[in-house]
Order: sequence, then structure tokens, then C-alpha cells
Amino acid sequence: MERGNKLWLLAATIIVASNLVDATLTLCAVEFGDAVEANPLMDALLSHGVLQFVIVKHLLVSLGVILLWRFRERPLAVCGTWLILPVYPALVFYELTHCFA
Repeated sequence: MERGNKLWLLAATIIVASNLVDATLTLCAVEFGDAVEANPLMDALLSHGVLQFVIVKHLLVSLGVILLWRFRERPLAVCGTWLILPVYPALVFYELTHCFA
């Protein structure tokens, strides 16, 4: 595998893993009454059940990652990927610091 493709695979893995951790932390925070889901779409899905929330959240992020991979040669996809890459783990870090505070 080429070095560039390895970096994209690493970025995709980090984004998807961060999404799964984010979903878990969101469910914990909402369950214990410490937080509400800020995204109106995800909040509506959460009101229909945990399974729907997790499935749609994972599918949306996975679809986004697939689209970024598909268009990885385009500057906008490159910019989008490298912009999201540090933001999603930072969000998870923020949630973790508030989860155990």
C-alpha cells in the first residue's frame, strides 16, 4: 500500500473510532442527565431510541469518510479530511474531561 493511502486509512480509522467513542460518551452523558444532544437531527433520533441514534450516526460519518476517500485526489476532500481529523478527537477529549469532572 502506498504511503499516501496508508495516511488516508489512518485518518479514516481515527475519524470513525472517534465517532464511535463520541456516540458512547454522548449516550452516557444524556443517560445520566449531564448533557443534551446539541445536534437537532441526532437529538430527534435519540428520542426514537439508542439503536437508531447509533446506527444513523455511524452510517453518516462512515458515508462521509467514504466520500472523502473517493474524492481524495481533490483539494477540497484533502482539506476536509485534515480539518476534521484533529477536531473529532479533540471533541472526544473535551467530552472525556467533562465526563469525569
